Order: sequence, then C-alpha cells, then structure tokens
Amino acid sequence: MIGAYDGEYCSSFHVEVALTCMRLPYDVFSDEDILKPGFGEKFSALFFGAGYVSDSPTPLGGAAGRQRIRYLVAEGRDYIGVCAGAYLALYPEPKGLSLARHDLDHPQEGSIFQGFLNVNWPGMSVVPFPVWFQNGPVFCHDTDAAVARFGAAQEDEADRSSRATTFAASDFADRPAALESRFGEGRCVLVSPHLELGSLGIPGFNSLTTAWMQRNCPDECRAHPNRVPMGSSRRRMLDDLGGLGFADQVTRPQWSILRDLLTARLGNAEQGKTDA
Repeated sequence: MIGAYDGEYCSSFHVEVALTCMRLPYDVFSDEDILKPGFGEKFSALFFGAGYVSDSPTPLGGAAGRQRIRYLVAEGRDYIGVCAGAYLALYPEPKGLSLARHDLDHPQEGSIFQGFLNVNWPGMSVVPFPVWFQNGPVFCHDTDAAVARFGAAQEDEADRSSRATTFAASDFADRPAALESRFGEGRCVLVSPHLELGSLGIPGFNSLTTAWMQRNCPDECRAHPNRVPMGSSRRRMLDDLGGLGFADQVTRPQWSILRDLLTARLGNAEQGKTDA
C-alpha cells in the first residue's frame, strides 16, 4: 500500500491520477493523520509530491509528525519525494525531514526554468524522454548518488517558455535528475522533475482536467479555471479517468518509472513481514 501525502506542504492530486490509472493501491494521508496511533504501519512507500515547503510549524503534525515520518523510513519504508517532496527530505529540521544530505545549486525561492527537460533514465527503452520541470531542486553535478540525469542536450525552445530565469534549461545538461540514498533501513529517492505528470506536463494535465470540469462541473470550472478540483468533484474526476484521456499515459516512460519506484520492491518493512 502506497501512502500519498496531501497537506499543507504538498498536494496528492496529480499522483492520485497516476496511481488510479495504473491501478496501484494507495491511501491519502493528511497532516492530522500522521499523529494518529498506528499511522503508516500499512504503507510500504510514502509519496510526497508537488507543492511548496514553507516555514510554517504546523505541516506534518509538527515536530512529532516529522519524527514519525523519519521513524517509518528508518524502519524500512521507501520515501519518494518529487519536487517539493524532494526539498522536504533535504531541508533540516524544523523546516524539513532531514532524510538525506545532497548539495543544491539553486534555492527553492529562486527563478528557475519551467518546462520540459530531457531525461536519461537507465533501463528505459526510450531515452532521452521529456519530463516537466517546475522549480524543483537543482542537484550539484558531482554527486555520486545519481540514479538518472538530465540529457546532455536540451531543446533550444525550452528556455523561451520562462523568460527572465536565472537558471535556464541549458544549465541542466548532465545534472542529476534523481538521487537515491539510504536512511536507516529505508530508501530515500528524490526526483527533481515531475514524473507524476507523465508526458503531459502542467499544460497538458490542466487541459484535460479543465475540459472534464467544463463538461461535468461547469459552475466550479468558471469560478476556478485550471484549479485542482476539490471535494466531491475531485472524487468524481478520479472515478471517471476513462473519460479524462489519461489512459495512454500508463505506457509512457514517465509513469513506468514511477510505477517501478513505488512497486519494484515492497520496501524493507513489508519484505520483513513476508520473510518472517
């Protein structure tokens, strides 16, 4: 069972779409859930996705909740952090989880390129392939923990989609796109670009979801164009992914990698139960 965080730091909507399409079992957890007795015992992996890591003291249930997440990973579960989820693992307490130590070449608050970047991921039949990048961590070139890197060449047009950036698409050549390290008995995988968005990126994702909202929830769509649906409309959308147009993403390399990261093994904690 995969745990997908949806709280003050990160939103789970995009990965919920991916996991639902791939028919992977998951459960969404909130900041408040982390403090409940027995939290996390059913999870083999914890997914933290898109969002923004602020200085607020309340996310993840405060210090006790952050310690609970650290304990779960140390016990043998996988932590998969994408973009904001990667920042969260890297930042020291009290802001972050301090699950990994990797140097960054650019702050979260800086003006970084947004758009598609080519990624080389070992083991994939299609390389390089485009993945949406939006203000994710910029890992230093010389790290020895890289499991995937951005392509040596990026599209010339890419830089033009984000004018006035201080870190452009061409600056990502050969940089790590994903890192893996150990934390106790667990594994910490940090991914800079957004695998959960498939080959669509934010523009394509918003186009499909907005079209669905216009057909099924026109009043909400008019009030909040391009907004991630909430409440009952969000549940309805996840129940109607066949009508959304995401089906072909299941076979794309971006979601294939995401599936492998979350299911290639059950996680040490779950494996221990199997072996017992």
